[in-house]
Amino acid sequence: MPLLAEHRAVVKARLWDFDPFVHDSGSALRNPRSESLKTVLKNMIIQETNEDEDDDGDTTVNLSTKTILRHYSKLVRDLQR
Repeated sequence: MPLLAEHRAVVKARLWDFDPFVHDSGSALRNPRSESLKTVLKNMIIQETNEDEDDDGDTTVNLSTKTILRHYSKLVRDLQR
């Protein structure tokens, strides 16, 4: 059965004109974004901003990501105290 699944994946990739063996996709593309988010989180931990403040001029992350990062920064600050 695994051979059929692999064959099906290769055929779909060929039909969709996608090369499944290229390594410039997936995690390789997420690495710069992850580093960017780590920097934003570190800045939030340091700044101790008001959590109700939605528009702080940072346009690199959307509202949902910003909310999650604020939650984690609050947890980290509480653990440091």
